[in-house]
Amino acid sequence: LFLSANVVDVKNAHQSGVASGLIWGLPLKGLGDSALTEMRIAFDGDAVLFSEESERIYQHNGVAAFHENEKKKANRPLEPGPFASVLKALAYVQRNLKPGGPRIVLGLVTARNAPADERVVKTLREWDVRFDTMMFLGGIEKSGPLMKFQPHIFFDDQVTHCSSASTRVPTAQVLSSMYEHDESILPKCPDCGEVMVRKTALRGRNRGKPFWGCSVFPKCRGSISIP
Repeated sequence: LFLSANVVDVKNAHQSGVASGLIWGLPLKGLGDSALTEMRIAFDGDAVLFSEESERIYQHNGVAAFHENEKKKANRPLEPGPFASVLKALAYVQRNLKPGGPRIVLGLVTARNAPADERVVKTLREWDVRFDTMMFLGGIEKSGPLMKFQPHIFFDDQVTHCSSASTRVPTAQVLSSMYEHDESILPKCPDCGEVMVRKTALRGRNRGKPFWGCSVFPKCRGSISIP
């Protein structure tokens, strides 16, 4: 697993086949004391845990074609995505932790809903993975449910979900070839032209306030304030 706020490094790791995530800065408010007794990790589904196959059908042919495909393939496990190996490793550790000790708590937070949930459940059984929390949200915005789960980190592939979730919980974007064009949504650094990432000031008079920082920091220190 490779995590960084440098988009170039994350892209290189992703292209090398390493599960990698682009950190989106710190949320506006920290977690409570429960962080001392358990580690909570939340994942999106398609293009993160699972392959991009189903997501591509949704993007190119619409929701009706997506649901039809998922019903037709309900008994066929989804192909693994870039973070499937991370999930399986965490599940192995989770199963072997001593009772009464620190816990690993896993959450699935996906835009899928019925009938597309059946294939997900059967895939996870095939992988021998158990989620403590599974949220099939349909069109519901993810940041609210994520606040209830309070993960120590959330992995998603879409810029829109990462942008909203990162204000509430620690978030990392899993790079996907389908959403490379979404970088146009992100601001470009006024100094060097690279993509910027959302960060939170850790010191100084703006401590605790969000801002856009250059993704190749410290090579470039360009920044844009967020009103």
